[in-house]
Amino acid sequence: MSRVVAVREPIWWGAVGAITVLSSMHVTIAFAAIYLAQGAEAWPPAETPLPAPGLPLAVVGAGVLTLLAAVAAHRRVARDQPGRLQAAAAVVAVLLAISVALSLGDLLSLGYDHTVNAFASAYWVNVGLHAIVAFAVLVAHAVLALRHWAPEEQLRLRNAYVATLLLTYYVAVGWGTAYAVLHLVPRYWVGGGA
Repeated sequence: MSRVVAVREPIWWGAVGAITVLSSMHVTIAFAAIYLAQGAEAWPPAETPLPAPGLPLAVVGAGVLTLLAAVAAHRRVARDQPGRLQAAAAVVAVLLAISVALSLGDLLSLGYDHTVNAFASAYWVNVGLHAIVAFAVLVAHAVLALRHWAPEEQLRLRNAYVATLLLTYYVAVGWGTAYAVLHLVPRYWVGGGA
C-alpha cells in the first residue's frame, strides 16, 4: 500500500476539526489569562503562591518524549509496518499516561481553589482540560495498540492511527504552550508574581 492516508478521509477531517476547536478554546483561555494578568496588581494574587516549576517541567518533558515517539510512529505508518505500529501506539499510550498523571499531580499538589481568583481558575481550566484531551488520546492509542490488525482492516486502522497521531501532536505541543502561559508569563512578563 503506497498511499497510507487519503486527506479526504472523514476521520482525518474529524481530527483536524477537533484540533481546530480545541486550539481556538486553548488560545482563548491563554489570551484571557494574559489579559487578566496585565490588569492585576499581582499575578498570581498574593493569596495564591506561584507554582514551582519542577512538576510542570516534568510534564513538558514527558510531552516532548511523547511528541518524539509520535513522530517515530508516524514514520512507521509511512513505511507500512503494522506490527510495529501497535508497539509504537503502546509506547505513546504509556508516555501519555505518565504525562496525564504528572499533570494531575501538578494540579492537585498546588491546592488551588479555582473559585478564589482568576489565576487559580486559569490554571485549573488550562491544565484540567488539557489532561482530559490527553486522556482521550491515550485511550485511542491503547485501543489501537491492543486491537488485532486484520489484513482487511489495515488501511482503515492506519487512517485511524494517523488521526490519533495528529491529536497526539496537538496534546504534546499544547502542553508546552499551556505551561509557558501559566509559568513564564507570571515570572517574566508581568513582574515576577506576588
